[in-house]
Amino acid sequence: MMFLKGFFKHPVMVGAIASSSQRLVRHMLSRVEWDKCELFVEYGPGVGTFTRPILERLKPDAKLIVIDT
Repeated sequence: MMFLKGFFKHPVMVGAIASSSQRLVRHMLSRVEWDKCELFVEYGPGVGTFTRPILERLKPDAKLIVIDT
């Protein structure tokens, strides 16, 4: 409901009307070769639905750049 309210209040600033499911997150991140990933860029992190799982998968010496508006 939070996403939907935010969308109607600021439709240009909100990129989703519902949070991504954990199943979707797992599926999308399964394509990444985490052992080779040195830099990951996330555009539009929102409330961090993808950010936390990305951080959990990144190698300790890898970098994460998060770009938000």
